[in-house]
Amino acid sequence: MVGRFFYYLLNVFFTIVPLNMLFRIFPSEKRKSRDVYLASIFYAIFFLWMLPVPTAIASRYTMIFIYPFTAFNMFFFLGGSKSFKFILFCLYFNVLMLIEATSSLILSLIGLLFPRLHITGIFVAFEGNDISISLLCTIEMIVYLIIFSVVIRFISTHAYLLRLSLLISLLLPILLPMILNNIFTILSQNSLPTYIYLIPALISSFLIFRLFRHGIHLLKDSEKENAIEQHRLLTVQQEIDHLHSLDQEYQKLYVWNHDMANHLLALSLLSEQEKYDQALSYMKQLQENGGNIK
Repeated sequence: MVGRFFYYLLNVFFTIVPLNMLFRIFPSEKRKSRDVYLASIFYAIFFLWMLPVPTAIASRYTMIFIYPFTAFNMFFFLGGSKSFKFILFCLYFNVLMLIEATSSLILSLIGLLFPRLHITGIFVAFEGNDISISLLCTIEMIVYLIIFSVVIRFISTHAYLLRLSLLISLLLPILLPMILNNIFTILSQNSLPTYIYLIPALISSFLIFRLFRHGIHLLKDSEKENAIEQHRLLTVQQEIDHLHSLDQEYQKLYVWNHDMANHLLALSLLSEQEKYDQALSYMKQLQENGGNIK
């Protein structure tokens, strides 16, 4: 029962946490925080069906719900264009693969260090004992918080890299080998010659390499474009600052001219009234106070 509870927490975690983390950075103007909280409560209640079900069985149906729920969260609650949300959706599941790989490594190391615990690997842990399931879920949640926080920080500072063409060129070469590996694994159960699998494997590897190299070129071009754009923005900001300084100098000059006009008017009135001593005293005060008389 402990393992089932931890697996329940893991699925609720994978559904609720990315929604709340992304909503804080990319909120939709049409949605409020209350809507996110209500959705989180719904997911927490929905996944309760996992508690009475064996973890090995529940894990087979997890992605049936995780994928559509995550897609709904990103397209319904987040702001931005549809292509931006689609990129976030694809990036999210690539991050999940990285999290699973990292968790698998940590779990394997723990299993080697403590063999008496009989800890099983990540792909069979859900059929293992409660310790394996609990450790796996705990490690994945911790690793998820670390990696996803870094990814979100990267997205917020490098949003210019979130382009669909760049995503396809860099992330698709990561997904394709896994998909092809599963296909070849299924096909290899048939008694066919090895070269039948070797030829498509070589062709697909070459195409994946070309696609990834194209993605690297796109990445370089994006970095160059961003550098040019940043330089342009810096130049514009410097020009704006210069205009502000000129405006401040103009305001100072305007105030000085206005004060001088008042001083000249005062001296003119004193001269017309033949109050020469007062006019002379007034000019001395101007000279002593640098043109300012309180």
